Amino acid sequence: MQIPYQPWIDWLKVLGMAVIIFGHSGGHALIPPIFNPINLKQLGVCFFVFATAFTLANETRRPLQVLYNRYFEVFVLGVLLAMFVSVVKWFRVGDLNESNYLPFVLGLNVFWENAFPANPTTWYVGTYMHLLVAWAVALRFLPTRWYVLVGLLLVEVIVRSVFVYQSNDFNAYMVFTSWLSVFFIGMYFGRLAGDTRNANSPDSTPGPAAADDAKLLPSISPTGRRIAISLTLAAMMFGWLAMVRGWGITKSNPFGRISVGDDVTTSLVTSLAVTVEYLVYTLLIYGFFVGIPANRFVRFLSQNTLFVFLAHMPFRDVVTPYYYPLWSGGWTRQVANFFILFVLLACISHVIRHILGLTKLRKQIGNRLFGQRHL
Repeated sequence: MQIPYQPWIDWLKVLGMAVIIFGHSGGHALIPPIFNPINLKQLGVCFFVFATAFTLANETRRPLQVLYNRYFEVFVLGVLLAMFVSVVKWFRVGDLNESNYLPFVLGLNVFWENAFPANPTTWYVGTYMHLLVAWAVALRFLPTRWYVLVGLLLVEVIVRSVFVYQSNDFNAYMVFTSWLSVFFIGMYFGRLAGDTRNANSPDSTPGPAAADDAKLLPSISPTGRRIAISLTLAAMMFGWLAMVRGWGITKSNPFGRISVGDDVTTSLVTSLAVTVEYLVYTLLIYGFFVGIPANRFVRFLSQNTLFVFLAHMPFRDVVTPYYYPLWSGGWTRQVANFFILFVLLACISHVIRHILGLTKLRKQIGNRLFGQRHL
């Protein structure tokens, strides 16, 4: 059973990509340390994970078919980009950037070394594959109950803290268990959407998407809900900033530290804080955008976030030297980054995907693998 189109997913994908680019282009220097020990850009990944889980929650197709559909374009665009970067880097500096291929070999990058690939954002490709496999093998069978969430929280916090204790922070960030709680609540709301649709539309007649997804939250006015969420966000940020300054919470890439006694306690408390921030901010942003229609511009950007996610850092390294001298920094530069590193790349993505005919190619290969009724 497929749920209707959810406009908030487009909003979360666009916002997630925007904060990732913001973080990768010096934006962190423009804001106070209100997110330590994490970085703002990590919340962008949370939004993608949450949306992925939401859309997987009501899948009834064969797991292998779902994995194929989800991973096909990631693999094709990612490998082609890695090959292009290898050619460019070989002629420029004599380096093939071999680590860029690790994510496409069963996600080896997650455990291969305590570092990102040469093109850093491709780390998520390996984690994404592991999340899909975990969903196919186990997560899809789990009931969305509070005790399951508690169990997953324990696994997430403990596994991450072990890596942090060993100073393997990049592994702690990339391992799929670090995203279990966000994935689980995405599944919860996805199943809730499916249950709501079954209860309200027994004949499965689709209704307006924005109205349908608004039913997933308490029945208060949308304006009142968004005001309440905005106030909660502000309180969260100011309260967290006070803790950062009062406790001396540090920032690093990917994780800072909350120093509390010995190293074991520090690792556990730091890991717990990471999970709290991931969950709270994801839920608040989701609650804010539910019920807001997505215009054509937002939908266009959303449809092209995959290529932008994969390509924006090597693209940044090539193009920013040409326009960064025009501004000394600040928000003007960030606006330029948004239009060049996001909007322009989205346009390039649209052209590439059209030339390659990825949707048609995926269906043709899928028909051979899974039969003529493959979707």
